[in-house]
Amino acid sequence: MERAQHMKNPEFLIGLTLAGLAAALVIVALVPRAPREPVYHGRSLGAWLVEFDPGEGPTNYTAAQEAIRAMGRNSLHRNIASLRYFRRA
Repeated sequence: MERAQHMKNPEFLIGLTLAGLAAALVIVALVPRAPREPVYHGRSLGAWLVEFDPGEGPTNYTAAQEAIRAMGRNSLHRNIASLRYFRRA
């Protein structure tokens, strides 16, 4: 019977809710987030792809090629998505 009394107590329910929210925040904070784009030497894939566009100013094809190769196959789907986006524009 005492257990049912705790469930009706507003302070208990508020404490339980706050403890649940705190636990959820800790879990969210500890889960590693994947970067949105692959990064090489502090520059995103998108920044490296701009190096291939002569209309954007001076280009550095060699460095961009090295960066994209270093990012490896995991960045391939991003490359394809970026190329499709640029093709539509």
